[in-house]
Amino acid sequence: MACSTTTDPEGAAVTDAGVQGERGPEVLATCTDGAKNGSETDVDCGGSCPKCVTGKACGSATDCVTASCTAGVCAAQPTSCRDGTKNASETDVDCGGACPKCANGKACGGATDCASGTCARGVCGVLPPSCAPTVRRTAPRRT
Repeated sequence: MACSTTTDPEGAAVTDAGVQGERGPEVLATCTDGAKNGSETDVDCGGSCPKCVTGKACGSATDCVTASCTAGVCAAQPTSCRDGTKNASETDVDCGGACPKCANGKACGGATDCASGTCARGVCGVLPPSCAPTVRRTAPRRT
């Protein structure tokens, strides 16, 4: 039986067996196929798919809705992340550390604490455009 071949949106040849890659057919991984495949850490979640709910497998906190991955499983968010107080590993009130990432303007200890991925001088946000070096012109010395 011959297999059919079509082209995916990026122009790759797709056969009944999957995408024809450099190493041969590869199974197309999707986030809705009911199987753990591709970069997923659990069935249809984690990796490049939507974040996983509590109890699903994870590789890091970024795989979890709660931003908490403990021993390879998405864990409930620590209660300190919802108490209106800066405590535990938080870098600002209820964000950073083991809690969800902080919004711009909140304190941070590093880029991983920030939703923007930028922590400058201890504050989450977008870095200002770099300033061009200024050139100061001085009159030539008269001797």
